[in-house]
This record gives sequence, structure tokens and C-alpha cells, in this order.
Amino acid sequence: MNMEEHLLYWVWLTIKPAMNSTKITWLWEHFETIKDIYEETEYNDIAGIGPSEISALRDKSLDAAKKVVEQTERAGAKILTYEDINFPDMLRNIIDPPYVLYIKGEIMNWDRLLPIGVVGTRKSTDYGKLVTNRISRDMTKMGITVVSGMARGLDASAAWAALRAGGKTIAVLGSGIDVIYPPDNKNLYEEICEHGAVITEYPPGSEPLPGHFPERNRIIARLSKGLLVTEAPKDSGALITARCALENGRDIFAVPGNIFDEHYVGTNNLIQQGAKLVMSAQDVMDEYPYAAKLLRPPKIQVVIKTQNMPHYDGEESEEYNAPIQNEQKITIESKKYLLLDDEEKKIIQLLIEANMHIDDIARRLEKPVG
Repeated sequence: MNMEEHLLYWVWLTIKPAMNSTKITWLWEHFETIKDIYEETEYNDIAGIGPSEISALRDKSLDAAKKVVEQTERAGAKILTYEDINFPDMLRNIIDPPYVLYIKGEIMNWDRLLPIGVVGTRKSTDYGKLVTNRISRDMTKMGITVVSGMARGLDASAAWAALRAGGKTIAVLGSGIDVIYPPDNKNLYEEICEHGAVITEYPPGSEPLPGHFPERNRIIARLSKGLLVTEAPKDSGALITARCALENGRDIFAVPGNIFDEHYVGTNNLIQQGAKLVMSAQDVMDEYPYAAKLLRPPKIQVVIKTQNMPHYDGEESEEYNAPIQNEQKITIESKKYLLLDDEEKKIIQLLIEANMHIDDIARRLEKPVG
């Protein structure tokens, strides 16, 4: 089976109306490969797969899948399948993974990131905007990757702050990769595609249906190592994402607010229930001490078209366009490495290429950690 067939089979399966991630998991556990799922004609013995699913699976036409692949290419995006080496492990190892991801922007080295989801209400206060902007910006300066849903309100504030700090950010859509929702976030969408990644499990052309957003939220929660809720009333959708994150063993962070203001009932309740109270980006980073030396803070303060970025009331002014000066190029030929033996030089060469954990070094060199 060539790569093109492999991709088409996955798209063929995931776009069938009768399918969802749970049903695909049942199929995946029953068969050994996606090719086996496609070539099978009898599905009667698989628990959870009923007449409507069987009828859909017996339609072997790949025309619709080919159309989706063409639409994805026209949108300037790529497709990652569950079996792809670049598929995020944090999404692969869950009970209901998105078996196909459509990505526009950078396909990141997911395992080297410290992704923190930032969510909040769409109808935010000035305080909510300010703390979301400041904490997201400062986390980005530490090398944390902000993950959001690109929704109106605080999701957008978090993403803009990360971009303004010169970092990369990830947005998860509840629509097709070519359907920008909300439409007024078009500029934000374009900037994230250029300086990060926009991802979705829905094929091109998919409208932002209400049922898509709880599914979108599970990806935000599970792609992140921790979730920060910056402002949320009692019935905020951000709390659904927080619940999903908690169910999947992710860390929950919350910014406290006025106990008499309904805008902060959700975040204050999260803190009551055990979420870590956050007053700064350092409060988040303190939970991941192992990551401090592995992360790569952005080298420049701004890389976006500033006319596309909204103004934040109350935000302190800074200069965002100055690159770091006097950066030195390090190579294995540097004088300080001359006396190292061959094994030590191999380790140094790996660390020059990228910061990595000692376990990563051991795997790359095929040597024991000791």
C-alpha cells in the first residue's frame, strides 16, 4: 500500500456520516490495518457497528476522499493520519482520538513543546482581557506554546498575545480548515497559519456546527499538558474544556476574580475544587520544572503585522520589534569542545541541533541513560 492509498483510506473512513471517533476505534481494534478496514466487506461481528455503519462501509468509492484531499491542498493545508509519524502522541494515546487532522501552518515537533491551553469567556471584562494577554504573553516568552480555540473573546486574546511575544501558537477549529470562524478573526487565522498552526478534525468545507465545539474542546484539552482558565462565568463553555482536561489527567489552572462578580464564578469555583490559583506565568511554569531548560523562548519580540492586531486597554507599552543582538553560532568545532572524546562530541552535536531530554539523547545514540 503506497502513501497515497493509505491517506485516501483514512479520509474515506473518517468522512463517512455514520462514523465517529468511538466507532472508528472499535474498527481499529478489530482489524490490523486501515487497508483491512477498507477491503473488508463483512462487519457484522463488530460490537457497536450497526446497519447504517455497515452500509456506509460497504461503499468503497474513494471519489469523496480524493475531493477532500484536493480541497485540503488548495487550502494550503496538510493531512496527518493517526499512523503518521508526525501525529501528536498526546492525541494518539486517548480513547477517542481524531484519526485524521487537517493542519495549516507548521507541523511541529509536538513532543518537544510545553503546550498550555488558554480558554475563557467570549464576553470578557477588561480585567479578563488584561490578565489573559499578560499571562499568555509571559508564558510565550518562557517558551510555552499557547493553545486556544480561536473563538471571540479570551481565546483570541491569548493567541494574539502569544503572537505579539514572537512565539508560535496553536488554534483548534470547530470547522473545516478553510472555514474561518468567527469570520472577524480572519486576520488572527492568517497570522497563526504563518507563525504556528491551525488544526481541525473536520474536512474542508465543514461548517461550524454547534456539536463540533465540544469535540473541538476535547482536542484543546488533550493536546495541552495543562489548561488555564482566565475568566469564566458559571455556565461558560470554557468549563466544559476544563472538565475534559481534568478527566484526561491534565493540570488545571485558574485566575481568581472578584467574588461578587458573576464573570468569575466559574474560575473561582475551579480554584475551590482544586485548580491551581494563577497570578502570573511563573505560577504555571513552576509545575513543569523539567521543561525550563528544554524550552526555546522566542528570539524576537514580534513577528506579526501589527495593524492586524487589536489594541488591549490597560496594557503596558513595549517595543516588540527588536531581535536579540550578538547571537553566536555554536558548532562542534568550537574550541571548548576540542578535548572531548567521540561519544561526548556526539552528545554535544545533538544538543546543538535541539534542546532535548536525557532520555531523548539515549534513544538517539542507542546508549543506556547511565
